[in-house]
Amino acid sequence: MTDLYDKTNPKHVDIKEGIEKGNSLPELAIWHEVDDAMKEAGFELVESKDLSPTSDKKTPWHLPLSGSLSISGFKHTRWGRWCTHRMVSWLEWAHIAPKGTTEVSKILMDTADQLVLGGETNVFTPLWFILGRKPLKE
Repeated sequence: MTDLYDKTNPKHVDIKEGIEKGNSLPELAIWHEVDDAMKEAGFELVESKDLSPTSDKKTPWHLPLSGSLSISGFKHTRWGRWCTHRMVSWLEWAHIAPKGTTEVSKILMDTADQLVLGGETNVFTPLWFILGRKPLKE
């Protein structure tokens, strides 16, 4: 989570919890907590920064999950996700897909939405770069 994350903002909390749930992650830390943990573990912190501001503004990391009206992007649009979810529901109803597949589909759709919101609001980044160095023993 970035510095823009506000644990008192319900929308930010929903974004964080949605990302954690859909990716089966433990509680996501704010970047400075990770830096502190690296130092506490005995590493010299060489560099720690979010690389998303330096990436191409026209193609942010969350763009593929946002969907587009293209052959490859359609599946990530609301309509594309709805079609996929209906198909998964039908496959589960017909006992072709295992029980619980529809629920997993819903979780993944919700997570994609939360990832996009996290990227658009800049409260979440998957592009945090950390370089640590283990001190040499003397």
